[in-house]
Amino acid sequence: MNRRRHVRVECDWAVTAVGIELTGRETRFDARVRNASTSGLFLEAEVAANLAVDKPLRIVLPGGVGEVEAVVRRFLEHGGDGSNTTRWGVEFTELDLAQRAHLARLIFTAARQAADTEDARAA
Repeated sequence: MNRRRHVRVECDWAVTAVGIELTGRETRFDARVRNASTSGLFLEAEVAANLAVDKPLRIVLPGGVGEVEAVVRRFLEHGGDGSNTTRWGVEFTELDLAQRAHLARLIFTAARQAADTEDARAA
């Protein structure tokens, strides 16, 4: 059963993320967003970052969304495919109205591109 409240779309966005430690120390890394919704995203990176559940993040999203505040909700895996890849489920904690609008447009565009790709394959 899918418990999600928001539709997720597949994507492949390059982002910069910053993990924030309790001490205030910040760990900056490049990552990929593999799917996204208006409430969160699936983040993947080639880094062994210490991003446990409830760890705060700042992520710079494309499409005019800019830097957003988020929190790790699920630590999914590290090195499960023999690489140094780490995957997390991340929830946005604060988005202003303009960020919500930009994010919705970005997600709609990704959904439209996926639909166009499916239509092209079916033709």
